[in-house]
Amino acid sequence: MADNQKLIGQNYSTSDLVAKVTGKAKYAEDYRAEGMLYARLLTSPYPHARIRSINTSAALALPGVKAILTPDEIPGPAAIVTDLGQTIQPNMKGERALASEPVYRGEPVLAVCAVDDLTAAEAIERIEIDWEPLPFNVDPLDSLRPGRPNARTEGNVWIRPEAKQGQPPPPRTSRRSSGRTRSSRTRSRAACRWARRLRSGRSAMWKPGSRTQP
Repeated sequence: MADNQKLIGQNYSTSDLVAKVTGKAKYAEDYRAEGMLYARLLTSPYPHARIRSINTSAALALPGVKAILTPDEIPGPAAIVTDLGQTIQPNMKGERALASEPVYRGEPVLAVCAVDDLTAAEAIERIEIDWEPLPFNVDPLDSLRPGRPNARTEGNVWIRPEAKQGQPPPPRTSRRSSGRTRSSRTRSRAACRWARRLRSGRSAMWKPGSRTQP
């Protein structure tokens, strides 16, 4: 106990203090790897809108652009089956990694992957989107009045249904078979982590073939 409290009330320096104050400390964004790709998000310029069409041909023709991810390619929320065989339905109104009908300004709608950050940013500028602006409201009190615009056109109230009792899931016979049953959820969670990282203003660095991507 005495050893754990030897720094309490004392003036001391941590091992990484000098590196941080001098700018020599390295963070995740400072590391590079062979074959690493960079991603940028295209976000909604409207507080509420719907995408009519997307034209990515000019962006894909740009040298160095490897892929463009659209909302239709993001797996939707999936039900979860517990070990007791209960099926838990997903929240269909939850925020997705990429939205075809954004409900706030700055919500990600597209992701571009390129060989460097500047190429990804230039590709974003070349993408053409036909928007359908929708009604919105930024006054919380006014939004409570009947007939006022609602970002959730189908309503913003959602109650999780009770879990349905079912048959216990089959035993996992191999790593490969269990991977197939979870692949959709895994891709969806990875895409959400990727979008959250990009939304924070940082470039997401993705090494192709990594099990932890993005």
